[in-house]
Amino acid sequence: MNRVVELTHSSKKPYYEKAITHFNFRSYFFYSQNSTANFDLANMKQLFKEPNAQMTPFTTPDNTGKVEQERLGDGWRYITHGDKKFKNVILYNHGHKGRKKHYAIFASDRDLYKKANWYYENGVNFYATLRKQTTDLYGEYGRAVEGIEVFHHLTKEVKKLHGNNVNICYAGHSEGGGPVVYASMFLNGKGNVAISPSSSEYSLFQLTDKEFYESPEYYNKSKNLTILMGERELEWDKFNKLIEKAQTLKHIKTKLFKNFHHQDMARSANLDEIGPAVLEGCGFN
Repeated sequence: MNRVVELTHSSKKPYYEKAITHFNFRSYFFYSQNSTANFDLANMKQLFKEPNAQMTPFTTPDNTGKVEQERLGDGWRYITHGDKKFKNVILYNHGHKGRKKHYAIFASDRDLYKKANWYYENGVNFYATLRKQTTDLYGEYGRAVEGIEVFHHLTKEVKKLHGNNVNICYAGHSEGGGPVVYASMFLNGKGNVAISPSSSEYSLFQLTDKEFYESPEYYNKSKNLTILMGERELEWDKFNKLIEKAQTLKHIKTKLFKNFHHQDMARSANLDEIGPAVLEGCGFN
C-alpha cells in the first residue's frame, strides 16, 4: 500500500505553522522501478518545503543552547568554523539523533562545531546544517527529502562564499548518509563519503521498497562514492549486505573500522581516526 505523507509549502508563516498538504511520494516518483529519471534533482525540488530557502550560520555555533534556540524558523542554519575560505569544502548531514534530540544532548558526543574545527585545522571548511524536521521524526519528508534539500541549498550558499570553482565533498552519517548516496548519483561533488549510511527505512530508498544494494539502476550510477563503516555494524544484516555488494563494485570504495559500532562512527572524539578517511574519500588528502 502506498503511504501518504505530509508536506508543507513555503509561505510567510513560520515553519511550524505552515499549512499542510498531502502528497503521495511513491506514486509521484516510482511508477517505473527500472528508471532513475524520477529520482533526479529537478523532480526532487518539487518535494522541497522551502525551494527558495536562505542558509545562514548560527550566531554562536559553540553554544549548544543557542544553537537549539536558532534551529527553527524559515530557511536552515549551519555550523562552521574559521574565517579563512579554503578551496576544499565538506558539506555534512548528521544522523537521525540530530533531529530527535535537543542539540546540547546530541552534541555531547557528536559536536558539529568540534568537527568543523578539526577539518579547518586540516585545511578544509566544514559546513553542517542542523535539520529541523523535529516533530514528525518518522515521516518520509524528514527521512527521505530534507537531507537532500539542505544539501541543495547549502551547495548554492557555499558557491557564493567560495566561488564556483570550490571543491565540494558531500558527507554524512547514518540517516545523513542517505543524501550522500543520492549526491553520488545526481550532484557533482569531488567526493561523496557515506559514513554508516542507514538502510532504506531511514533514507530515500524507503520510497523504492528496495535497498540501495538491491538496485543496480542506482548503484551503477554512483560516482566518487566511499562507504565507511564500523566492523561491529556488520552484525546488522542490511549493513553487512551493503558492504558485501559495495566491495564487489570497482567504482565504490569501502573502509571498515575495527571494533567500531554505529555511534562510534559519528563521535567527535574519534575524528583522528575517522577524519583522515573522510578526507581521503573526498579526494582532499
